[in-house]
Amino acid sequence: MMTGTTQRVPYMDWVRVLTVLLLVPFHSALPFIYGYYWWIYSDQKNLAAQALVNVLDQYHMPLLFLVAGAATWFSLGTRSSREYLIERIKRLFVPIVFAALVFVATNHFLSQYHYYHLDPENQMLAKIGLLEPFGNFLQHYPTILQEKLIPFTAGWNPGLLWFIWYLLIYTLVFLPLFLLIRRKGSRFLSRLAAFFEKRGAVFLL
Repeated sequence: MMTGTTQRVPYMDWVRVLTVLLLVPFHSALPFIYGYYWWIYSDQKNLAAQALVNVLDQYHMPLLFLVAGAATWFSLGTRSSREYLIERIKRLFVPIVFAALVFVATNHFLSQYHYYHLDPENQMLAKIGLLEPFGNFLQHYPTILQEKLIPFTAGWNPGLLWFIWYLLIYTLVFLPLFLLIRRKGSRFLSRLAAFFEKRGAVFLL
């Protein structure tokens, strides 16, 4: 995370690294918790998995947004608003487009293929040899593109990119507020930071 041309803030880097790494046990535990039907589902439930999800679910996304906000603060300290927007478009929008067309589209296809063959009616048809072939990825791609990948339409499903979309939207919508705080809110932020540096105050967050 940059505060100049070379200086970094190591503790924020480590918060980001650890938060992202915790996504692995978090998602691995989802099939084994109560009352939640994920892509992978197990009838065997586990209280330890439930406890892990309950704890991480409260802090995971707020921490990621905290890190993103800190990155915005430091970035605007060394870049103009135009430079910052160009950087965000390159680092967020371009990867979103590529990942949506390649990875999210593939994920939608595999999901549809999976549930097509799990459908009870289709299973009956398969037993008597009357189930129509599902088709390949290229045959389904135009439909997936039209129904799932066009932003802000009724069927839009960004899949695993939802967090990146939120970051991009917040960047565009709240940039004027970020600039105002950066220019005129330093005294208020300094007092706020001093308050939360007191013992135990951080838990009020």
